[in-house]
Amino acid sequence: MLGLNYLHLQSITHRDMKPENILLVSKDKDNFDIKISDLGFAQEFDKNGEGMTLVLGSPLYMAPELVNREPYSEKVDIWSLGVITYQLLSGKTPFESRRSLKKIDWNIKHKEITFKTTRAENWNDISSNAKDFIL
Repeated sequence: MLGLNYLHLQSITHRDMKPENILLVSKDKDNFDIKISDLGFAQEFDKNGEGMTLVLGSPLYMAPELVNREPYSEKVDIWSLGVITYQLLSGKTPFESRRSLKKIDWNIKHKEITFKTTRAENWNDISSNAKDFIL
């Protein structure tokens, strides 16, 4: 989160946040320092509100603005971070579909995020702070 905050303070949007672009600095289990990688889609943004329009990124982590082909801001990175956190805590992505990219897009635009415990996901031991962070 701090690395993403730093990028945004420098007026840079990553635009392709996903687990593969978050790297652990050390194999030491007590060292949780991370680095954000793959800035190939990164772009400087206008702090005065001029939105970006080029649709980039990985479908499972795209914000609704991208799916809707609407102008967007650096906040698309925050959306992606919420999706990544959901995935880290549950082992599943919240919008996945085995059927098609169209179904993934539909899920991103319409699916309500719930924290119901199922066979595949156990939310009982996840704190309310973590759930709030995701939302």
